[in-house]
Amino acid sequence: MIDKKAPNFCLPDKDGNMTCLNDFKGQWIVLYFYPKDNTPGCTREALDFSQYREDFDKENAVIIGISKDSSMKHKKFIEKYKLNIILLSDEEHKVHELYGAWGKKKNYGKEYYGTIRTTFLIDPEGKIRHVWRKVKVNGHVKQVLEKLKELKGGIIMEDKVKLVLDVLKNEGKEMRPGEIAKKAGLDSKEVSKIIKKLKEEGKVESPKRCYYKAK
Repeated sequence: MIDKKAPNFCLPDKDGNMTCLNDFKGQWIVLYFYPKDNTPGCTREALDFSQYREDFDKENAVIIGISKDSSMKHKKFIEKYKLNIILLSDEEHKVHELYGAWGKKKNYGKEYYGTIRTTFLIDPEGKIRHVWRKVKVNGHVKQVLEKLKELKGGIIMEDKVKLVLDVLKNEGKEMRPGEIAKKAGLDSKEVSKIIKKLKEEGKVESPKRCYYKAK
């Protein structure tokens, strides 16, 4: 599912109000599926996400948890532990199935169908950028936050590379890194690194020393 469009859905929140994935377009979304409210692992996971809520806010990310519990159970769970994240109810597990978070499990030798603890990281354009399957709760939230920062950094760099290349193409002439930096509104040292990368990729050439142009 990586780099695929995250399927839209609408589910009731703790107050029974319908909440859709598309409501959060333009933000990063941490979408996590968990088995049941008020169980040790699920409570720990919800508390950890709540604890790091401000850090996710700084990264323009919203946290959404989904389980088979009813809206009423979610409301009690949120109030009991003072959770500050969004919890949605998927009693018929249709969204679980849509995201591959529902399947065969084993407990004391018995097979049954249930929630597979899974977390998705969705970018502001609605694409799935990372998936954690069969999540181990301990340390998971920190992993998600670190991956979010890593992915955001990569996207920012991609944008800068595109900006430098666009400047060279639009100017249509040989330019020094300092000139490119000024036009692009970037740091000249950073532009030099980007030019080196573009040159290695064969997108930029250097007709004479310290001057560059788009191929």
